[in-house]
Amino acid sequence: MKKNLMAANYKYRFSLSNRKCVKQNLMATNYKYRFSLSNRKCVKKNLMAANYKYRFSLSNRKCVKPNSMAANII
Repeated sequence: MKKNLMAANYKYRFSLSNRKCVKQNLMATNYKYRFSLSNRKCVKKNLMAANYKYRFSLSNRKCVKPNSMAANII
């Protein structure tokens, strides 16, 4: 799913049907998701890490952490 570079504030979720991250319903923007390296998919984030935002990378076909504060990348 295309992601406009100007829309980095949009949250993404993992779609079981499409097997990829898709833009969330605007009514569900309170849900935060992250890319799980172990599961190779996006999973709902820990509530203690809700401040971390992830985006769907078209090139890598997965959710990646934006490169804002690179020190926190795991």
